[in-house]
Amino acid sequence: MGRRASAPPPFVPVTLRRDGVTISRFTTPTTPGTPRDTGLQEMRIECFYPADAASRRVLERMTL
Repeated sequence: MGRRASAPPPFVPVTLRRDGVTISRFTTPTTPGTPRDTGLQEMRIECFYPADAASRRVLERMTL
């Protein structure tokens, strides 16, 4: 029996650094619909979430 490839994680980690500030987030890309639904098959929804408390505070200061 062959080795199974490991599945990718259900999220993508993203780290941004600028002017001494680091923001860690993770994103969850989603494709709604079914393979037969060509309209929805082309749509992608991507949500970003803070990965830690420090990043949450920075992002909350950035929002209006």
